[in-house]
Amino acid sequence: MGKRSKKPSKPSSSTAVKGGRAKASAASSSALKYTVEDLLVKIDELIEQFEFETAQKFCERALQIDPNHQQLLETTAAIFLELGNPDSAYEVLARAVDISPDVGHVKYMYLGQMCPGMDGARHYVKGLAIMEQTLEAERASGAAASATTVCVEDICTGYCSLAELYLTDLCFEEDAQARCGEFVSKALQLCPDNAEALQLMASFRLSEGNTEVAKELIVKSVDSWLQSGDEQAEAAAAATPDDSTKHTPPYPARVAASKILIEVGEHQRAFTVLDGLIDDDDEVIQVWYLFGWAHYNCKEPSEARSYLLKAKELTTKHECDDADMVTHIDELLAELGPESDDEAEAGEEAAAGAEEAMETG
Repeated sequence: MGKRSKKPSKPSSSTAVKGGRAKASAASSSALKYTVEDLLVKIDELIEQFEFETAQKFCERALQIDPNHQQLLETTAAIFLELGNPDSAYEVLARAVDISPDVGHVKYMYLGQMCPGMDGARHYVKGLAIMEQTLEAERASGAAASATTVCVEDICTGYCSLAELYLTDLCFEEDAQARCGEFVSKALQLCPDNAEALQLMASFRLSEGNTEVAKELIVKSVDSWLQSGDEQAEAAAAATPDDSTKHTPPYPARVAASKILIEVGEHQRAFTVLDGLIDDDDEVIQVWYLFGWAHYNCKEPSEARSYLLKAKELTTKHECDDADMVTHIDELLAELGPESDDEAEAGEEAAAGAEEAMETG
């Protein structure tokens, strides 16, 4: 039998301490090789790759170097929001405000989104004031438009956010109507063709009962980005990953646009918008409801019933906190009643025609 190898001797406590100090010194030395700006470049790359947890670790490392860096604090908050941690995001943004209350607008725009009611409005107002002052100062210094840190489109978007707050959370404030009109008007003064501002003004005019003006505004807004089915397919085929959706509003904005279109009687445009929404996500109750409601308004009972039944089915699969919508679905279905023999026959003929067209196409 061979000799057993000796068990490695345990290092003395003094040796362990020296080794730990050496490792800590090396890590500290490594950290000092990078500036906050170097780390922010890496953080931005990780965000673009949706590596938010890793990006957050890099933020922690950068904050050890400079805990008061405004851009770093704002970026850290944004990452916390992506990770579903709004409380930590709020703490970081509040710290950024305490450190530099009159410089940097981004923190205020985030807080405007996060805080309810008048608190949110105050943050938006402060952020917009800083944005306008910054843009004015940069223009006065002769900075080229491409070199400014703030652009009129950013300010326009800020005024839209503030106006929308008075259309929703603050709609019962005494001066809500006047404030909303003021802010959305400022947005359109800055960017007269901005789709978001036009849609918001359409919603505002609709709330006043001015349907004709609302119709003109929403048509102008939607036509600036709406494409037919064939155009959407061609654009998707020709687009690069960077620009395939840059002109298309976010899903919730398109849902809101389709609702306004239906309310002003622009059903065909609404159908095109809703088709695109279902292509993107066919599990959204409101989209199927709006489709059914539009067909109901167009006196197309078979189509209306089909879409409303789908919406009703989805309410059993997904939680729905819009009680008024669910009630309206039930009311419309009750009014439509069961499918008649003529509707069933027409539906079968339409299905057969569609199948034949596919076979010969």
